[in-house]
Amino acid sequence: AAVPELLADLEAKSRIVSCADREGRARFRMLESIRVYARELLVVRDDVRAIQERLIGWLAALAAPLCDTAVVPAAALAAIVAESDNFAAALGMFVDPTDERQLLLAAALACTEVWGGLRTDADRLLPDTLRRVSPRSRYRSVAVGGAAVLAARNDDAETALRLAHDAVQVERDGPARPALLSRLLLVRSVLLAEAGEPARALADLSECLGISRARTDALMTGAGQSALARVLLQTGDVTRAADVLANARPYLEGAGVPRWLREHLHTTAGLIALEDGQLGAAQAAFTSSLQSFQERSVDAGVTIEGLAVAAVRSGRYELGLHLIAVARRLGAPYAPAWWRDRVAAATAEAIRKVPAARAKAALTSGRDLPRHQVSTRTLGLLRSSAGNPAGTPEVAGGASLSRREWEVVALVVEGRTNRQIAARLFLSVRTVETHLSHIRSTLGLRSRSHLAAWGAQHQSCAAAAGPGPSPSLRSA
Repeated sequence: AAVPELLADLEAKSRIVSCADREGRARFRMLESIRVYARELLVVRDDVRAIQERLIGWLAALAAPLCDTAVVPAAALAAIVAESDNFAAALGMFVDPTDERQLLLAAALACTEVWGGLRTDADRLLPDTLRRVSPRSRYRSVAVGGAAVLAARNDDAETALRLAHDAVQVERDGPARPALLSRLLLVRSVLLAEAGEPARALADLSECLGISRARTDALMTGAGQSALARVLLQTGDVTRAADVLANARPYLEGAGVPRWLREHLHTTAGLIALEDGQLGAAQAAFTSSLQSFQERSVDAGVTIEGLAVAAVRSGRYELGLHLIAVARRLGAPYAPAWWRDRVAAATAEAIRKVPAARAKAALTSGRDLPRHQVSTRTLGLLRSSAGNPAGTPEVAGGASLSRREWEVVALVVEGRTNRQIAARLFLSVRTVETHLSHIRSTLGLRSRSHLAAWGAQHQSCAAAAGPGPSPSLRSA
């Protein structure tokens, strides 16, 4: 009960500063100078090792669900992700280089990157830890499994699959932990499907689901069925894939389901709808996934690609190209060859249907979209394109431009300088600069080149925006 009062007192004295985490919860950090001084005091008291051991033990307890559960519960996952900085710091505190808890902490750090969407140093720390610690460690399989997922994230499919095989074998050779084995089998099945080995992927999923049903593990049963639906889709069995996914829904739509699993469910539903020719249902499913989207989510790239393919098939070619470029930036590390073929075919079709300059502008605007704006800007594009199925969609904010600002955009598209724009519109150069600053702010664009690409991409639907653009934009 005294802790909140103590924190408030320390903050009032500027000993610590408060900062909200990504979920909006209060966190506190020491000022660096005070942290260094505090460490010096601990050294004098010979308390450093005791304090570090307390931190390591606490973090190991937080990471324990990685070994004890098949699907880490949402609350436990959030707790691990919230301590990413502490996991990284603790890995440098071990006195005994062979202490096996390093593997558990390194696996947790990988978890914060893969499932939490954070940027960490796990790519370096996890392999280093695996080299130091005994191959017989009880935490080795979970660490190797984390390394496999990291390798897949980095588009190193061959290394990822090799590590996934090692993780499953290490776990089979150790004491029986069916929950962890089922998760490692699920990971390997996804990588086998990506590598074009659906038969072996189906074998792993069959074993995974057998373990999960025997343990009455609802989350892993749902996760396994969702993965199974994708592999069935890969084999061309759309009907059975839809049936399997329907069975997975009750397990994955309740409270406490991790966000990545809900995203996987909705994205899988979108893929099935696309293969079945149901474009509206596909877009709705991908949009549902996008609404809980993170830029580094497991299915981020596939979700955006699905929206792109749906857009192209419904005749919205420039929207499709824009989204394809966004997806390329995000990456789709777990996409199998059949899906990559679908995306390539949609890209080729859109480029054939759109004039070269407008296709280039659409790809440029997608490539330059800031990562943190992917979800909001894409949802805005989808909403604004709903009534214009064959045209170029407006981006969020475009309708807020005045007629004069549309005139400025048109002249930027033509390549005019600020002085030339001022002379053409009978304005001062300062006024033109003010207009450009407001336009970029409204549209969320960072530079003049981004604005030019945006204007070129959206000139065909400009007449529907705001008070209406000038004739020069419609003819630009």
